[in-house]
Amino acid sequence: MKKVIILGAGASGLAAAYRLLKNNFEVEILEREMNIGGLAANYKIDWDGKTYSMSRTYHHILQGDTTLQEMIRDLGIWEKFHLEKVTTGFVYKNHVWGLSTPMDFLKFPLPFMDKINLAKFVLMASRKNDWSDVEKINSEEWLIKKAGKKNYEVIFDKLIRNKFNRPSKEISAAWFGTRFVRESQSFLKKFGWVEDGGEPQVLDLLFEKIKKMGATVKNGVTVKKISEDNTIEYEEDGEVVKEKPDLILSTIPPEIFLKISSPTENLKKKFNEIKYLGVVCICVGFKKFLTKYYWLNVLDDLPFKVIFTSNHLYKDIAPEGKSLVYLASYMDPNDPRLEKNDEEIFREWMKNLEKVFPGCSEEYEWYKVVKFKFAEAIFDIDFENPPIKDKKIYFAGIYRIFPKVRDVSSSLESGFEAADEIIRDSHE
Repeated sequence: MKKVIILGAGASGLAAAYRLLKNNFEVEILEREMNIGGLAANYKIDWDGKTYSMSRTYHHILQGDTTLQEMIRDLGIWEKFHLEKVTTGFVYKNHVWGLSTPMDFLKFPLPFMDKINLAKFVLMASRKNDWSDVEKINSEEWLIKKAGKKNYEVIFDKLIRNKFNRPSKEISAAWFGTRFVRESQSFLKKFGWVEDGGEPQVLDLLFEKIKKMGATVKNGVTVKKISEDNTIEYEEDGEVVKEKPDLILSTIPPEIFLKISSPTENLKKKFNEIKYLGVVCICVGFKKFLTKYYWLNVLDDLPFKVIFTSNHLYKDIAPEGKSLVYLASYMDPNDPRLEKNDEEIFREWMKNLEKVFPGCSEEYEWYKVVKFKFAEAIFDIDFENPPIKDKKIYFAGIYRIFPKVRDVSSSLESGFEAADEIIRDSHE
């Protein structure tokens, strides 16, 4: 029986472990954090005498997230999966504008013909399945052509800069389009959610399942070195441990992998080309609802770029009449904001949230701040997925999913893909 050590217990690592265990591999997972799930790990919050489980960052299940939905069914909790119609809008000039109904659409401050062009663009994009024809076209060029210059300037350019921290001309139209269409289709139909904790619950159940299947999982482990002969050196409880598995599967960010390994020159070149965004995400419990909209994209110059009122989707995530709100902003991994303390970030963001929802700073009851240096890979117009393997080391994670959307479903798919590659190679 071949032994595989998996670096990282996020969605990709857990999915790969699940597939490998089913195919009679011995699996050990090394995770730096004391929890599992990465960006989809959970909080346990005591709120009004009840404990609520919620994701550390905002998550939802889109119409096209079939892999995640299949996992929910496989784990035996399909009855906890629900579809919900939600509403969306924009924060523009410190005002909330809805874009969920024809009346909302008519009220949005754009010239009438630009609204018509916007509606045509949404319809066109929602029907487009193959994005390979625009992989090498930048988003600016494509959006101006398809949606019109005014819509690009007022909406799309700001959305892209807010989301990707890059000018539109540096972002692949295929990546933006894939993301836009997946989200648009869900808004036209419904979003999915899972009772009793959402996606973190799914990953927790998957984690428990792979442990029952025989996986060894070590949390709080820091990998120091991967030698050329695939010996892994890591620190556990203050002691240095060395192991030499048959194969290694890395799901950790490329920048971290390069620091602890001796990759081939080709892999080093490919990994050095991958750029990441960091994220700051604040989760706030409010005494009341601030808005009727689930998802607000921020077009103004505010420190946060999205506002999610989570319990407009997740019906069991907050006490009756109260609201759970996520504020998030993506930024360069070296941005000094990632080094600020939690209270400083919270005070600054609440001060700016007051511009949109006056009096809100008097309505919160608790908050949590999370910061991830490597939250999302940037898919520019020259991006290509790096190799899936380098000698006896295999790779999975959000930097190998181009042009898919970065979400739990895509992360699971990447883990399955790497596991299948290992299985095929082992049978040759």
